[in-house]
Amino acid sequence: MAGTLRLLAFFAPVLLAQAWPIQENNNSTTKQYIVALKANLDADSHIQWVSDVHSRSLGRRDTAGVTNRHRIGDVHFYTGEFNEDTVAQIDRHSDVDIIEEDQTDIAHDYVQWNAPWNLAQLSAFSSKWRGNPWELKHKYTYDGIAGEGVVVYVMDSGIQENHPDLAGRVIKAYNYWHKFESDDDNSGHGTHVAGIIVSRTYGVAKKAIVVDVKVANKMGHVTADSVISGLSFIMQQARHIGPFGISMDLVNFSGGVLPSKAVDIAFRAAHRAGMVCVVAAGDDASLVRTSPQIEHTTVVVGSVDWKQEISRFSNYGPKVDIFAPGDHIRSLSIRQGYDSIMSGTAMAAPHISGIIAMLKAARYLDWPDMTVTRLRELARKGAITMNRHHLDSNTINVLAYHGGAT
Repeated sequence: MAGTLRLLAFFAPVLLAQAWPIQENNNSTTKQYIVALKANLDADSHIQWVSDVHSRSLGRRDTAGVTNRHRIGDVHFYTGEFNEDTVAQIDRHSDVDIIEEDQTDIAHDYVQWNAPWNLAQLSAFSSKWRGNPWELKHKYTYDGIAGEGVVVYVMDSGIQENHPDLAGRVIKAYNYWHKFESDDDNSGHGTHVAGIIVSRTYGVAKKAIVVDVKVANKMGHVTADSVISGLSFIMQQARHIGPFGISMDLVNFSGGVLPSKAVDIAFRAAHRAGMVCVVAAGDDASLVRTSPQIEHTTVVVGSVDWKQEISRFSNYGPKVDIFAPGDHIRSLSIRQGYDSIMSGTAMAAPHISGIIAMLKAARYLDWPDMTVTRLRELARKGAITMNRHHLDSNTINVLAYHGGAT
C-alpha cells in the first residue's frame, strides 16, 4: 500500500517591491530589476540605449547591466543589475511601462491528511457532495476524450517524468535554474500538481500532456524573472497562438507574487496572444492581493474543502473566478511507492486546468475570453457555504464541475 509523506508545498508569494515608486531593499547588496516596455516597441534600440547608459555610469562597478531578455506577445521585458542613476534614467524613459525590483519568495507550509475526495466532487452535480472523504472508493466520471491532444504547461518546481502514473505524458522543456541545479523536482510540489492534472490515478484530464517548465528552485522559491522567463519560453513554444488562432495549450501556475506590474503585464500579453492561464488565488485567508491575478486575463482559483466550505486558508473576494477542491488533496509523490497529500489553492488551480483541458479537447472552448464564462456555466451555483467575510467581499459562489466536458 502506498505510504503518505509530509511535504512542503509552495504557493510562492514573491516578495516584490511595488512598482511606483521603486522600493529599496536594504538587505541586498546587488539589486536586480525587472523592466517591462510598452507594447509594440523596438526592444533592440532600447536595450542598446540602456547598455550605453550603463557603460557611461560612474557607479556601474559591480553591476552587470542587462542580464536577461524576454518577449511575451507584443511586450518585451528585460532584467538587469543597475545602479541608482541608471535605474532613475530607465524609469523616466518614454519606452518603459514599469520598472521594479526583483526579489525572492518565502515558501508556505501545507498539512498532510488522507482525503481522496476531490475527483468525486468534480463529477457529482448535487447541491452537497456526500461520501466518506477519507476513502479511495469514490466514483469519478469523465468523458472518454479526457483532454487528449491538449498540452498543459506546468510552471512549478519540476515534474518527475519517470513516475509510472505519468508514463509517456511528461515533456521536460525548461529549467530557469539550470546553472545551479538539475531539472529534477526536488520538492515534490510540481509532480503533485501535474498528478492532479493528468495522472492515471489522481488526474482530472487523464490523456492530456504536461510540459515541465521549472521556475521554482529546490527550496521552492521563485523570482519575478523566473516567472516571466518561463512564460516567455512557453509563448515561444505554444501551438496555434495568434490573434485569430485557437490554442490547444494552457498554462498552470500554482504560485503567485506580491502585486507586481511586470508579472501582470506578462500574463496580460500572454492572454492577448491567445493563451489561457490558470493561477492560484493564494493562501492568506484574505482578499486576493497577489499577482498574476488580473480580471478577465487569468483564471483565478480559490479552494474549498470536502464539505464544500471555503478552505480556512483560501483567499477570496471579487478577483476569484471559481472555486475547486484544494484541501487535503491526494496526488503523486517524488518518492517511489508513495503518494502525498497537500493543501492549498495551489492544489485547487490544477483541477481547473484539468477541466479546461477536457473542454479544449472536446472543442467546447473557442477563445480564451470564453474560459471563465464556460466554467461558470458548468459550475454549481450557490453550492459553497460562505461566512460573513466572503459574502461582504462579493465573493462569487460557484463550485467547479466538469459537466462531462460537454
